[in-house]
Amino acid sequence: MVDRKLKRIVEADLPELKRLVRALWHCHRDMWMTTYRPFGWEVMEHRYGGLMARLDTLGQRLSAHLTGRLPAIPELEAKLHNCWPDITDPIDVHARMKTPSHKK
Repeated sequence: MVDRKLKRIVEADLPELKRLVRALWHCHRDMWMTTYRPFGWEVMEHRYGGLMARLDTLGQRLSAHLTGRLPAIPELEAKLHNCWPDITDPIDVHARMKTPSHKK
């Protein structure tokens, strides 16, 4: 059951998500260039590139698990923690927590 869901994620959901992210990137770039000067777009482009790289890595890791080359996915088994328990705004928490090893 879990393997079937992971296979669907790898074969259908991730390719579609990557297609949609790429379309968003193009649309956002067109809007940016008509609304703002080109300066600053490199920051946004870096973020889109990082997202695309993370999606590629996710697909690679899930595929390796499905084929048996990776018996477990440690990053999914790691205990998550909140380094900033006093911050309750989910957007602020997300912006600060790129990695579980991030320190205050």
